Amino acid sequence: MKLRSLFLTEDERDKLKQLVSSRTSPAHHIERASILLSYADRLSVAQIANELTLDRGKIYRCINKAFAVGVEKALDDLPRSGRSPVITPEATLWILSLACQAPKELGYSHERWTTDLLAQHVREECVKTGHPSVIKLAQGTVVKLLNKFEIKPHKVKYYLEVRDPDFDSKMVEVLKVYKLAELLMLNRELTAPLDEHEAVGEGQPALPKKKSKKTRKEKPDKLLTRLAEFIKEQQSEEATSADSIVICETEQKLVTDFNLVADEWADEATTTSGKEPQAMSIDELLKLAGNYSSHKQPLPVAILSYDEKPGIQAIKNKAPDLPPVPGEYSCQGRDYEYARCGTLSLLAGTDLVSGNVHAMARERHRSSEFVDYLKMLDRLYPQNMKLVILLDNHSAHKSKETQKYLETMPNRFLFVFTPVHASWLNIIESFFSKMARSVLRGMRVTSLGDLKQRLLQYIKEVNLNPVVFRWRYGLELISA
Repeated sequence: MKLRSLFLTEDERDKLKQLVSSRTSPAHHIERASILLSYADRLSVAQIANELTLDRGKIYRCINKAFAVGVEKALDDLPRSGRSPVITPEATLWILSLACQAPKELGYSHERWTTDLLAQHVREECVKTGHPSVIKLAQGTVVKLLNKFEIKPHKVKYYLEVRDPDFDSKMVEVLKVYKLAELLMLNRELTAPLDEHEAVGEGQPALPKKKSKKTRKEKPDKLLTRLAEFIKEQQSEEATSADSIVICETEQKLVTDFNLVADEWADEATTTSGKEPQAMSIDELLKLAGNYSSHKQPLPVAILSYDEKPGIQAIKNKAPDLPPVPGEYSCQGRDYEYARCGTLSLLAGTDLVSGNVHAMARERHRSSEFVDYLKMLDRLYPQNMKLVILLDNHSAHKSKETQKYLETMPNRFLFVFTPVHASWLNIIESFFSKMARSVLRGMRVTSLGDLKQRLLQYIKEVNLNPVVFRWRYGLELISA
């Protein structure tokens, strides 16, 4: 059989040469590229067969395919007709609809499907439902179908339902707290002496936000879009309202030290007797913080993110732990039996400016314990400072006992509550998560008192090198 000459362009020849010398390309690509290069160099089919130790039929098929569809397409296999599918499209849709249902709804004890259980159910019910084409359905076929349509019935991806009707307004208030913390940190850097070492880590400035490594185009955040629209509507209403609060921004009205601010708040407390004992809103504090930063004046405000971590178990070993032995035992040995000694609740708040954590360990976390925590904060911070506390909607935070104590400390505390069922907005949860994954993991103690001592020791160690937890999400929507 005589074949005509094969002409290769410069690009085609370069591509074939790269394939021949490649060490990662598929073997059939390299083999076909070698055949086409040799034939283009005027070698006969017999010479190519001897040189490449190939069958002549394979060489003829490769060359004929190059003449028929081109050199590039000849490197790949041509599509074949294949066997007609056994599973009908209707049966496929039925299987997918089953995968989207919970097996417990069909009488099984399982909460989620396994591929084996789904295949078994399909085989048992296919004839009754009119899909006999899948009577011999195998587990592997179920896996292929689910992967093709990207359905994973064995997995659960959690979501957070919005249960608070005032979620948007409350989240904006929370974001204002974090914005105020950012302004206070900036204010602190401007007013602090050069040798002060109270910022992030060992006196180092806060690190800039790392650039994302993702290059793909991100989808717009629906929550941020909704919040932006809410803030825009809120600002337009405030602009047209005659009762909107205006704070004078002239230098004559700016306070220049802690004592003057404390006097103003004390005077305000005497004129607001009988009212809510928490004056000075977050909006007012934001405007003051912006003015103070521009004039390099310190603002006497502290911001804490607070929550309780209940149910920390005091677990005691019944047999001593065995240390690792090099070359014999690679890890620590521990007896599987243990004794429970009770539980503790950790009441903790992190200062969003200094990074210090203030904590108490108690057996319960009722209103009395929460009031004790507020009293501890009152002792720790100067009396001329406003204490802004971000916290959740626990009953102890709003109880009569708590309100009674706040009435004795007018204008000292300002509570900002997170929306209902939105603990992710409270940054103290990040600290609790870090603690659970580090110090609490596998902890063994001898008593409840030992657990308390260990927890407070951990807080002391954290405060030796405090880390400021910084909130980023949605702050660009808040303007000071």
